[in-house]
Amino acid sequence: MLRITQEVQSLNTRLENAQTNLTSTVGELASLLGFPNWKPQASGTLEPIGVSVDVDKLWQQAEHSNPDLETARREMIAADSGLEKAARERWPVPSLMFGTAFTDKPYGNTTFAGVSVDLPIFDRGQGGIARAAAEVHASKLKRELLMAATRQELERAVDVLARRRATLAKTEKQVVAPLPTLKQMAEDAYRLGQTGLIE
Repeated sequence: MLRITQEVQSLNTRLENAQTNLTSTVGELASLLGFPNWKPQASGTLEPIGVSVDVDKLWQQAEHSNPDLETARREMIAADSGLEKAARERWPVPSLMFGTAFTDKPYGNTTFAGVSVDLPIFDRGQGGIARAAAEVHASKLKRELLMAATRQELERAVDVLARRRATLAKTEKQVVAPLPTLKQMAEDAYRLGQTGLIE
């Protein structure tokens, strides 16, 4: 009876550890997805889902659906627009003036018109263009780095998935398949008095 109680306590401890790990994983998942107070629960049978292990196909899906890659792509578009704006703004904009002026001593009224334009002798907008070009280059490098990191993470995940699927198939073949035979052997040994209840 004492051995059975100890075995039950050991199994209960393992169950509590598994529940703690489950709670931790659920919290991490909710945090990664940005859903506060979200506690997903498993339902149905535990079986592999139909995720493809084709890296190129998964990469095409990730390029269109990954929010970080989409943000980097839009940042590149914004940087390109900033460069175009800086190139347009480097040319001076002329301003046209019309007006009248009154004087009291001697009394007079005059009308004037004029055109003013900045002469791009020393400042031809090189600073704005250089800054915009640097932003374009930085956003391009950031996107390339993000794409490389995402691709590497995807390849790692696909490799882990393929290895786990192979391990599952091997376990089902070598461990799960002989279980009915082992169960029958254990029951026969118990009936014949060769083993105890725990074994």
